[in-house]
Amino acid sequence: MQTKDIILTFFGLNESAVSDLLEGVESRFPRIRAELKPSFPEMTLRLSPGDTTGKTIEEMLREAADWSRQQLGTNFLSAEGKSLEAIVGSLLRELQLTVSVAESCTGGLISHLLTNVSGSSDYFLMAGVTYANQAKMKLLGVSEETLRRCGAVHERTAEEMADGMRKFSGTDYALATTGIAGPTGGTEEKPVGTLCVGLAGAGGVESGRFCFSLPERLMNKQIFAATALDVLRKRLLRRLTDRVQDDGLCARKPGSTGT
Repeated sequence: MQTKDIILTFFGLNESAVSDLLEGVESRFPRIRAELKPSFPEMTLRLSPGDTTGKTIEEMLREAADWSRQQLGTNFLSAEGKSLEAIVGSLLRELQLTVSVAESCTGGLISHLLTNVSGSSDYFLMAGVTYANQAKMKLLGVSEETLRRCGAVHERTAEEMADGMRKFSGTDYALATTGIAGPTGGTEEKPVGTLCVGLAGAGGVESGRFCFSLPERLMNKQIFAATALDVLRKRLLRRLTDRVQDDGLCARKPGSTGT
């Protein structure tokens, strides 16, 4: 029986950084061939069998995959070749949570990605493309003062967008994006490729600013959408870890202290 390759997907690292992290994988596992494939906006690492003598190649493949996964850290997505949106969907379903999206610069692309996954109606409730400032104010309750003082592309604006969408939709989480996809609209302070992401949940609202230097508008929109989904993914992973730890604590016998 032919041994199947293992395909690791990951996001948030450039090719140079990945090469540095995974340097030596073939010398550590000389019977394994490793092939790095950029597949924008995600990347994949294909691990395939070389020499099949001696130690079972399946075991060697698993060891190489485990080592690579540890090297990639939180940038690791899947060992089954799953997409970012599929992983986000699996986490939302496992945690029995819902999400809504308020999009500006991504123009509905996040919603498109989420609904590419079969069964996404279990966790994805609604979205709104609030492109103009008037829409951000009227539909999401973004403050006119925030827009005047900070501008449409700002962490504070992204926070208010996410908070407004969560209140409107009633979802557990609301994700928001605002940015400059280009090729026009950039400034020295906010160049083309600037993205602000807001994420609202029961614990409050968080936000972040990211900067990319891609040559095409569509590529910026794609990396913006993926980055926003990755912010949600990492938040869901933290919540899942917290739940596992809580379950472990509750499973202890009365009086036990652990070690």
